[in-house]
Formats: sequence, structure tokens, C-alpha cells
Amino acid sequence: MIINGNETSQVLDNLNPDTLYDVSLTGIYSDKTESDEVSASERTLVRPAPSNLRFSNISANSLQIHWDHGSPDVDLYKLSWVPSGGTDKKEMIIHGNETSQVLDNLNPDTLYNVTLTAIYPDKTESDDVSASESTCDYKWE
Repeated sequence: MIINGNETSQVLDNLNPDTLYDVSLTGIYSDKTESDEVSASERTLVRPAPSNLRFSNISANSLQIHWDHGSPDVDLYKLSWVPSGGTDKKEMIIHGNETSQVLDNLNPDTLYNVTLTAIYPDKTESDDVSASESTCDYKWE
């Protein structure tokens, strides 16, 4: 990228977590000559994932999912669920201070695969954490 000569810093975004990046900088003068290159290497951070995914209040049509924060600076969570072997994936975004969510309008006696991802203020995401749970059969409620 080309940066204005008056700038002394630049944010590099959309980088992958836990990845080593080599960055080089060359000054370009008004006569189009270039300075010697300077370079540095830095590894991006690993973003902590939520942990301890668990379920409660299981019924024929709903599940409540709970989790622990992976880090106090989570901005949002992305929660998705799909019937096991199915393709009807649902997804919602949850505020980062939440630690539980009710999933409703589910099918009775069905195994659901649930995935949770932490999203940080810089829009980087943690690894996914997953768990599975079945709704009850109508006769058990």
C-alpha cells in the first residue's frame, strides 16, 4: 500500500490471528527515488475462544445454552445452530457481555449442533467452540 509521506503509522487490518507477518517500509521521494528498506516481523494475537459450552432448560422446542467468556474484551458473539445432518443453519449475533441464550422454535426429539465464536472490537474472531444437545420428545414434557 502507498501511505502519505506525512503519516507515521498505519493500521493493517483483516489479518489472520496467530500468524507471523513481515512488514517492509520504503520512503519514496518527490523525485521518485527510494530510500533503503526497513522491515520488521510480528505475530498477530490469538483471540481467546469462549469455553464451557453447556445446556439447560431443555424442552421439545427449545434449549438454553450457556458459556464462559474467553476474554473480558469480547465485543460480540456469533451463535449458530443446525439439526445434526441438516442444512437449515440458523445464526444470531449476541452482545459480548452475555453468557447465555435461549434457542427456540426447535424441532422435538432432534440433535442440534451449536457453535459459538467470539468477535473482538477489531473484528477478529476466536476459534469456534461447539457442542451438541437433543431436544426432548413431546411425550417427556
